[in-house]
Amino acid sequence: MAASDYLNEMRRYFENNSRTKDFVAHTAKVHSVAWSCDGRRLASGSFDRTVSIFVLEKDRLTKETTHKGHGESVDQLCWHPSNSDLLVTASGDKTIRIWDARASKCVSVVNTKGENINICWSPDGNTIAVGNKEDLITFIDARTYKARCDEQFKFEVNEISWNNTNDLFFLTNGHGCINILSYPDLKPQQTLHAHPANCICIKFDPKGRYFATGSADALVSLWDLDELVCVRTFSRLDWPVRTLSFSHDGEMLASGSEDLIIDIAMVETGERICEVQCNAPTFTVAWHPQKPLLAFACDDKDKHDRDAETVRQINNDHLLRSSEVNTHFSGFPSLDSYNAKDEIFPNLESEALYRDQGRALKSFPHLKYWEDNQNSPAYNTTEGNPSETLTRFLGCSDIKAIQVVRNIGRGYTKTVQKGLHRGVEVALKSVHLDNEDIKRCVLNPTASRSIEECFIFAKYKLAKEIIMLQQLQHVNIVKLLGFCWQNELKYG
Repeated sequence: MAASDYLNEMRRYFENNSRTKDFVAHTAKVHSVAWSCDGRRLASGSFDRTVSIFVLEKDRLTKETTHKGHGESVDQLCWHPSNSDLLVTASGDKTIRIWDARASKCVSVVNTKGENINICWSPDGNTIAVGNKEDLITFIDARTYKARCDEQFKFEVNEISWNNTNDLFFLTNGHGCINILSYPDLKPQQTLHAHPANCICIKFDPKGRYFATGSADALVSLWDLDELVCVRTFSRLDWPVRTLSFSHDGEMLASGSEDLIIDIAMVETGERICEVQCNAPTFTVAWHPQKPLLAFACDDKDKHDRDAETVRQINNDHLLRSSEVNTHFSGFPSLDSYNAKDEIFPNLESEALYRDQGRALKSFPHLKYWEDNQNSPAYNTTEGNPSETLTRFLGCSDIKAIQVVRNIGRGYTKTVQKGLHRGVEVALKSVHLDNEDIKRCVLNPTASRSIEECFIFAKYKLAKEIIMLQQLQHVNIVKLLGFCWQNELKYG
């Protein structure tokens, strides 16, 4: 089927099957969800130290068992790649536990050397790899449940995974890189510089063509598994990408973050198929291994301020997630505190740091330096030919003088226009009142915010893009020519 035909078919499918359904699974936050290899069972692990197993029959999920035994939070779980009854869980209690979904007790407990945060099962089913908070990965024989070896790393290790053919071992790290080791000898093969910020998660296409990574820079990158080159990026999310999942046919990629949506995209083209509305940040997503059915779990707190425990699913009628929360403006400073331009940036910087949480805004204070220097001779010029002008950084006066030729497109946050700067074609990005982010912010029923406050929120997204373009300077990347950081509270 042609990509365009598949895209249209799946868009129609989700338009007709977009209802979501909650399932009570735990008494605290759900950290991980995963389907068994045959798709008959769904497991979830929680901060409440338990593992819940659901059975899928036709279009209904029914809770089958709850497994207890861990002494701390269950942070991640995965199923055996070919045995639909076995799953393994990683916990902060310095153990992993192997469970038989048909029984009430675990099959085996393996003591480890630290508080475990990630786990995966090798495609051949013979080995379990578990990583802890000290960046130590332990490889465990899945037949004897004995540790084979440990591998200590000197950098922050995030998610780990084998490739589909079991001969390479991948891990994402805190420097934005993907480290590739040979397996089973664990010799370094290659380091891919994937993102300018923390590389959080990694998932492999079930067809063996691609793998995808998600990062704190809010981008998802898609990599050709044979050539080990990035072939595409997905940039519709605005917060760190925490979780990824490929559909059973390898044609769709679901991405979850602190955004209140899950993005479902076409792998081959990057086009959006649909977005799943969430009421809270998403921790984990998992496509069913045989059908277009997505399970996910979100962060949430109920009216008693206790962690909620729902799991949802989407497609035929279902989804795993939780209830409503909106933290876009928590702790936002009052407008009454703004009396002068000099007070704006310290307050914005404090708010940016408060809301950072791993976001790609750690360079945000540098914007103040840039703003102070925009109109200096080193950055701006009103004389000289166009080619000479475009080698200098443009400031507010230059940008205001750009002649807008036509609108090119509009997204959630920004409007893009074609313009002429001293005879040279440029792209002009700006936040307008009719952009979706501003409209949603102003009309948000859970918080009463002025247009001015909503514009400040939108500027964080522009700041992120400015910083990314500065960090990603390359001949193949659009060049940042300048920016104008205006104070909407004073100038409108």
